Amino acid sequence: MDSDMIASLILPIVKVDPRTSMSVLIANIRSQFRYKPCYHKAWIAKQKALEKMHSGWDASYNEGTGILAAIEP
Repeated sequence: MDSDMIASLILPIVKVDPRTSMSVLIANIRSQFRYKPCYHKAWIAKQKALEKMHSGWDASYNEGTGILAAIEP
């Protein structure tokens, strides 16, 4: 399993609570698929899942600057 596949699997969990701990995510993957990813691979997968949730960091940044420009006089 690569980090992209793990990201797709944990996306629903991360959507419910983005602060879900790595140990909970790893335990969930282990119980569902009998595969224990290393901490680093799970962490990368969580970052990718968060990025999918927010349409990528660049899109979020550009959206934020647009909002800021609208607020400034």
